[in-house]
Amino acid sequence: MKKYLVFDSYQEAVERSEKGATDEGLSTPMAWSVYAEEGGANRGIIKLSGRYHLLTSEEEDSLVDEIPADWVYHPLVQILNEPQ
Repeated sequence: MKKYLVFDSYQEAVERSEKGATDEGLSTPMAWSVYAEEGGANRGIIKLSGRYHLLTSEEEDSLVDEIPADWVYHPLVQILNEPQ
């Protein structure tokens, strides 16, 4: 199952995850984990690990299997993921 939902901004991703938590009646502030792009387009991404029923049909159609290839990672993440 596809597991990422990409947004044009980090703030949009946060707001969507917060709405998911509200819709589900969760006691936590967000329904899904949200990550920010470091630089570049400053997009946001939600990593889905469940609660697919909260997605709209448009969001379901927008799901992707992998983080976009042009995603800009924090420099530390890049260093940690480089082959030794």
